[in-house]
Amino acid sequence: MAGEKNTDGGTELGRFLRARREEITPDRVGLTVGPGLRRTPGLRREELATLA
Repeated sequence: MAGEKNTDGGTELGRFLRARREEITPDRVGLTVGPGLRRTPGLRREELATLA
């Protein structure tokens, strides 16, 4: 059912969105890389919101 958590963590939708966000880098979409170390690959949530 939608929104249910699986044993491997997160919802199906959350895993899908995270996977898509990890595929895109800020350079690819014309954003400047912000300060600080990136702990995960791809766009940060704030960068995705900027693009939306």
